[in-house]
Amino acid sequence: MTARLPAEAGSPGRTRFTLLGAASDYFYFGHRERFNTLYFDLHTLGDYGARTWEYSKGNGFWGTLILTSDGTNGFSQDGAVVFSPPSDWKQDTVNAIVEKFWIRVSVVSVTTAATVNQIKANLVYNCLMLSPKFNRAVENPYRIAYELTFAQQENP
Repeated sequence: MTARLPAEAGSPGRTRFTLLGAASDYFYFGHRERFNTLYFDLHTLGDYGARTWEYSKGNGFWGTLILTSDGTNGFSQDGAVVFSPPSDWKQDTVNAIVEKFWIRVSVVSVTTAATVNQIKANLVYNCLMLSPKFNRAVENPYRIAYELTFAQQENP
């Protein structure tokens, strides 16, 4: 099964949903812009085996995503999953949803599946600032909170 967030995942009065209900599941997160943080508000705390995080490299290829930190402690508590956007992260198509920067997570085992109230994300914007003092452009990354929303879909 492949799953993505229900459309109401970022809205008030949302419906809770299961995150990685079986070891054969992948959970995908994608957006048209690069992002670097996912905030998880969990209703039921999960108990999972080892997790594998990956990112899209384009054309259906995936690379290993190295997390900077996992404040969810493997989805066993509310918190943030943080990573540095890989330099070769490319937009791709997943389940007929095109031109998104995708990451995905899977687990080797599930003792208790987490249920999620809400997931939010930080987008990464690069702003180019002109510096008259140095007579050159200076690039600065800014992180702006943004809620990801997707339709839920299962693969047969």
